[in-house]
Amino acid sequence: MVAALKISSDLERIGDLATNIAKRSMTVTKAPPQASTHTIVRLAALVQTMIKNALDAYIARDALDLIEVDYDPLDAVNSAETAFADDAPIIHEDWDDNMAFTWSIAGGDIDAAFAEADHIVSQRIDHQRLVPSPMETRGVVAQYLPGKDLLTIWSSTQIPHLLRTQLSVMLSMAENHVRVIAPEVGGGFGCKLNVYAEEALLGHMAKYLRQPVKWIE
Repeated sequence: MVAALKISSDLERIGDLATNIAKRSMTVTKAPPQASTHTIVRLAALVQTMIKNALDAYIARDALDLIEVDYDPLDAVNSAETAFADDAPIIHEDWDDNMAFTWSIAGGDIDAAFAEADHIVSQRIDHQRLVPSPMETRGVVAQYLPGKDLLTIWSSTQIPHLLRTQLSVMLSMAENHVRVIAPEVGGGFGCKLNVYAEEALLGHMAKYLRQPVKWIE
């Protein structure tokens, strides 16, 4: 048996990632989309999700081979500076601009401090990108018990408590009906302390199919 989740309908049941506002001075303008339903805006974006029954891996493999995707290239934005230009292409078509949030820090009389300073130094610093690459890849297993309305997620996450809270929001479930278990996580280096689309997607699959599902990176 092979079941397919259609991008245009099934994935729209999953809510946007709930933004965690850690600073009062941070003004969040919009929530990042978890699964793009029409436009692919990043390399790892989900295009089509197939759920395979392990009873016949060959049929599942043949079904995956039947998926065909046509891509039309879009204009890229490769730096924050160019993203704010007046003629910059809008990355997420539902947004008015490319600004995710604003964060201001202030204290004391800044204008007076600059006016009274003996020297003012201005410097631009460009920092390289950092890509954590642990040997142990990410993985998610989800199981749903309809009689108890209980969703259990096993995820190689560094933030099980935050993941539980945000999954309950994204899947419209009571938080005490969501359980997150973090087994041996392996290396993380910070890349496993985010909430990823796959975790919400696996939870939705388990509820949709009424059977356990697994995803390994």
